[in-house]
Amino acid sequence: MKIKDIRQYIAYCMAGPDTIEARKQLLRRHKQEVLDKQRKLTENLQEIDYKLAVYNNPHARDIIDQERQAVTAEKTANQLASWANQ
Repeated sequence: MKIKDIRQYIAYCMAGPDTIEARKQLLRRHKQEVLDKQRKLTENLQEIDYKLAVYNNPHARDIIDQERQAVTAEKTANQLASWANQ
C-alpha cells in the first residue's frame, strides 16, 4: 500500500466509525492491486518453471536449437534484425 493510502487509512480510523465505508473502499482497491501483482507473479513463475523444464529435459540442446531456428525464421520472415547483428 502506498504511503499516502496508509496515511489516509489511519486518518479514516482516527475519524471513527463514520468512515467504515471509505475504509472498505480503500481496502478493496488495495486488495485488487495485490491480486493483480499476484497474478503477474504467478505468470512469471510459470514461465520460469517452463524454462527450467526445458533445461532439465534430456533433449534440452535439441529443443533449444529448434526454438532458435523457429525464432530466426520468424525474424527473417518479418524482416527483423537478427540477434547476431545487434
